Amino acid sequence: MMIGKRDPSADVQKVRPKKKPGHVKHLPYDILLDILSRVPVESVLECKLVCKNWHSLLTRKRRYFNDMHVQSQLSQIHNGGGVTGVDIGLLCALTVVGNDDEVVLFYGGQYNEKLNTDEQYTYKTTLRKIRRIPQMRVRTPQEYLVGSCNGLICLGRYHDTVNDPIYICNPVTGEYTYLPKLNVPARSGRGTTHLARGFGYVRSTNEYKVVRIFFDGFLVTGQVQVYTLGSGCGWRNKKNIRFPWGGYDMPGIFANEVIYWLEPHSDIYAFEPQSDIYAFDLVTEEFWIVPNPPRLTNAVSTDTINNHFGLVVLGGNLCFYYQNLMAPHMEIWSLKSDKIWIKDFSIEYEMNNHITYWPILLTENGEVIFSWLDTKLYCYNSRTGSWKLLVDDVSVDGMVAIPHVNTFVSLEAIGQKPSKRIGADSVVGRDKVGGYL
Repeated sequence: MMIGKRDPSADVQKVRPKKKPGHVKHLPYDILLDILSRVPVESVLECKLVCKNWHSLLTRKRRYFNDMHVQSQLSQIHNGGGVTGVDIGLLCALTVVGNDDEVVLFYGGQYNEKLNTDEQYTYKTTLRKIRRIPQMRVRTPQEYLVGSCNGLICLGRYHDTVNDPIYICNPVTGEYTYLPKLNVPARSGRGTTHLARGFGYVRSTNEYKVVRIFFDGFLVTGQVQVYTLGSGCGWRNKKNIRFPWGGYDMPGIFANEVIYWLEPHSDIYAFEPQSDIYAFDLVTEEFWIVPNPPRLTNAVSTDTINNHFGLVVLGGNLCFYYQNLMAPHMEIWSLKSDKIWIKDFSIEYEMNNHITYWPILLTENGEVIFSWLDTKLYCYNSRTGSWKLLVDDVSVDGMVAIPHVNTFVSLEAIGQKPSKRIGADSVVGRDKVGGYL
């Protein structure tokens, strides 16, 4: 019997390279979760694709991790009233040419272009359609968006001649809920109905509140109702507010636990145009009147047709913007903690008669994002005084945009039972709107 020679290579076992003990994928779970709780939401969703262990960990510990991530984000968002360390994107409601009956939502997060050091503008993003948001019957995009707080979105639903703020959702968690509709009384022949509305957050109690003020016809007394998400108390009636509501159904502006409304009206005795800023404190749930910024008196007492003005939140502060449509100039004033108005921006632009610019967002680099004619987005560089066209899509018929940040804030976690989920992790779809911001 012949015995063949033994192959020496048979004794050699394949040795896998040793795993480096310091590799991030092999960190203790508590340390790994702490690290991941500090990255943006979009990056967390991508982290699930790194390996099976990460996917299993983030899925199995979802509620625990989401709470960690939310607390980390909220501490950054509300640190000193600013937005340092958190990428604030844009939430856009728009109508498309040929389909004016449907308002769709698009979201674009920002990123800084680090590769090109000569790049003058650092705010860039691509607007993508938010998927599976139920279609609402509204007349304009301006009526659709009520507000965005810590990732929760409040949308209006049009019924019985009013635009009711009754839909709350978080596209990241996929949760949404409907609040009880306003019981609109039968038409009494006193004119149209109006509904002021707003959405805000109280950090000290971790409460999200929706406010609506119903005006029946042209009455100057409004019925005030407040809904606290997760409280189980439904809509609570507050003391009626008396002021000459001018019929503007625009949502209130939320800043620092207060919702603000700018109410232009005419004095019924002097027959002169006036304007007041009404504030509703979400902590005390009481109204007060804000001292007018210097430019507001001029804006309503002179040629109101050629003056464009309003309220906006920039950098976490309430701001008043004023634009003379017959002159290439805009001013932006901010309200400080001592209730004093300070002029932050004096902006020049090319002369375009009766062309309105709407400030939307202040980036960390001091750039201001504007909408133009409800169809385009521009970026103003405050350091160079220059403008850049960001989005110009011919298919857009009307658009309104507000600041928004994606978070894992859960309706269920704050006690508000969601109707159902719309598909977790399906934040945005593939549909895009024109280029980059």
